[in-house]
Amino acid sequence: MTAEAFAKTPRPEPARPGRGSTSSSLVLGKTKRTILHLLGRHVFLRADQICAMAFGNSLPFIRTNLRELRAAGWVVHQPYLRDNAIGKAPYIYTLDTPAWEWVQHLGLPAPMRFRPSEEIGKPSPHTMAISDFGVALERFCRAHALVDLAQYRHERVLPYASVRFPDGASRRVRPDAWMQLAIARPDGLKQRCYVLETDRASEFQTDFREKIRALLFYRREAYVQLFGTQSIAYLFTVPSVHRRELVRTYIEAEIADHEQLVGKKVRPDLFWITEADPRELDTAFFTEPLWVHPFVSDAVPLIDLPLPAADI
Repeated sequence: MTAEAFAKTPRPEPARPGRGSTSSSLVLGKTKRTILHLLGRHVFLRADQICAMAFGNSLPFIRTNLRELRAAGWVVHQPYLRDNAIGKAPYIYTLDTPAWEWVQHLGLPAPMRFRPSEEIGKPSPHTMAISDFGVALERFCRAHALVDLAQYRHERVLPYASVRFPDGASRRVRPDAWMQLAIARPDGLKQRCYVLETDRASEFQTDFREKIRALLFYRREAYVQLFGTQSIAYLFTVPSVHRRELVRTYIEAEIADHEQLVGKKVRPDLFWITEADPRELDTAFFTEPLWVHPFVSDAVPLIDLPLPAADI
């Protein structure tokens, strides 16, 4: 279900006040429900990101609604890093406890042991890179009727899985995000499931290769048990062309070792890597040839949408 679908709520819903509420008359109309759904899905968002996902250019309107939700005890916020020395730092928002209870009632997962007043101070450039990807994905699905964002799970609602290697060693794995897309094709509806890894070039070769080794085993049992599907592709967003080539080299080396160890080939499109910035490219981030595979030189689009009938 996309944010556009969230906005089609037939009637407002009265909300019970949160802890420390200063207002007992908060009504969860269409706008506030959509904001809560987006925060429930992406966990940490700025006001401009919420606006870009579902509200066009209505930033002052969204800020007003966020203030009302915060006054009622439904969201918390905290200033984030400033891009420059001029102006105020932007606020990062997340749901407070009553709002998490509300989104859980609607079927969305909530983090375990999540204390909003503590968590709101933890967002980092890595955290916000996950949010930037989520913004572009929401906008892409809203712009393309053939693609529906069926499910999205942020790392904060995903459990850790212990992946054991053949030599007895183990590593804990938790993706940065998981998503399921439903794509309309001429021969029917197809699902595509992706695991997101937002690489900030903070891991050296040894640690990074161990992560890839774990991901290659993670997809075989732990992933299927958690998500109930074998559809999977790993998406790596990286900060530069140089890092992209390093990452591709590391992945190629681990794939070669894995194939020799298990005696099976790894499919070419299991790993996707891009240095493109979703903040700059918006929906083109998914449809332009910006992604590379291990062992393949040419860049390709992540999602190859069918042409409109008039262009075929």
